[in-house]
Amino acid sequence: MEHAEDLIKAPISGTNAALATYKQALEHDPNNGDLLLACARCCHFLSKNAEAKEYYKNAVLQYKRSKDDDALGDSYAEAVDRYQLIFISPIEFELIMYLLKRGKWQAAEKAISLFITEIERNGLKNKKPVYYIQAKIILAYILDHFGHSSGRAREILKNLIAEYPESPLLAYSKRKLSAIDETSELFNFNLEEPKFPFIM
Repeated sequence: MEHAEDLIKAPISGTNAALATYKQALEHDPNNGDLLLACARCCHFLSKNAEAKEYYKNAVLQYKRSKDDDALGDSYAEAVDRYQLIFISPIEFELIMYLLKRGKWQAAEKAISLFITEIERNGLKNKKPVYYIQAKIILAYILDHFGHSSGRAREILKNLIAEYPESPLLAYSKRKLSAIDETSELFNFNLEEPKFPFIM
């Protein structure tokens, strides 16, 4: 890795050489998140976008497995920003949580908005309503708690409740909407001890 870092200081040819060196190191240590992330960044610089996105995805998953919260939050924020990387699975909600823990709420808002768009675009809104409801609640939480947009958060929840009036996943949101005034914060989740909607 040190050798690759020296190589990368040169212009384009250095990045190519660094990428080859990182790939060589990966053959010996394929589950190294730092190597995967380094490959992703080299590929991004070289406009090898599909390859970069795949390396980012693998780096994020590896950091998640190794429970490296700081690296996970930083690498996922970068991947969302550069390649709109999202996971159509419960992993997404945990990743959003890590972004919020790192104070990257704008990246979290972008990621969950992309997730919602993909659910809608792929016709999964009614096939996977749990994902959709979870995502919308998380978006409302981000807007309410971090973005100081309580009005938008309330509107999201009211529309969601109207669309899924019988969903038990919305019981907490219903109680909060009816119990507090318009100026109060809707949610008070503790990200260090996450509960629904971040983790089922």
